[in-house]
This record gives sequence, structure tokens and C-alpha cells, in this order.
Amino acid sequence: MAYHRIVCVVTSRSHRHVKAVGLGNDPAHPQQTISVQKVRNRIDEGDIFYTLGPTPEDVAFVVKGRCATAGCRKRTLAFLQTGGHDVTGDNLDRLQVCPH
Repeated sequence: MAYHRIVCVVTSRSHRHVKAVGLGNDPAHPQQTISVQKVRNRIDEGDIFYTLGPTPEDVAFVVKGRCATAGCRKRTLAFLQTGGHDVTGDNLDRLQVCPH
């Protein structure tokens, strides 16, 4: 089991659907970028992914999500989300976009 901090996201242009995440300590220079599917696989293998909010105490663990709505398209059925808590600054959709 390994811990991985998500510091930035790669999104689609039309929406802000997360396609990949950047890992490391610096959002401007992620050490590695991996796809959502790879993160989901690694969660299944026991790895833990998390984000940090404005203060070090604001930790959000990333979990696998699945769209239960009948109209979901295949590409948006499986996604990542942060676990339920009261802090929004550490949510995946609040992270900056990874540099190209």
C-alpha cells in the first residue's frame, strides 16, 4: 500500500471532467500524471490517494465513484471523487489544472 497526494488535474476541454491526475507535492511540477482508470485500479490494489486543502489538516481521501443516472455516457460512468466532508478547498474539482 502506498499513499499518493493528488496536486492537480487534467480535464476535458468542454467540461471539467477529470481525465487524469498529477501526483507529487507541487501542482506546478507534478512528479507523475496518471489516468483516472489507473488511479481506480490502484485503489483496488490498496493504494490511497488524497488531496490537501488550505491547511494541512484539510485532507480529503479520494474514492471511486460511479454514475447511477440512467443518462450517463459510458466515458463518465466511472470517476473519482473526494470523500464526504465539510471542506471544499481540497475537492478534486477545486484543484488547479496540471501544466502541459
